[in-house]
Amino acid sequence: MVKTIVAPLLFATLVVGIAGHANLKQVGRMGWKSILYFEVVTTLALAIGLFLST
Repeated sequence: MVKTIVAPLLFATLVVGIAGHANLKQVGRMGWKSILYFEVVTTLALAIGLFLST
C-alpha cells in the first residue's frame, strides 16, 4: 500500500513545486540540486548496504 502512495505523492509534489515558480531558471537550479542530492544519497545508501552485508 505504501508503494502505491509514494509515486503519485512524489509526482504531485514535483508538479506543484514547479507550477509555483514563475522563474524557469530557478526551477532548473532546483532540478539540478535535486538530481545531485538523489545521486549522493543513493550512492551513500548503496555503500552502507554493501558494507553491512559483508
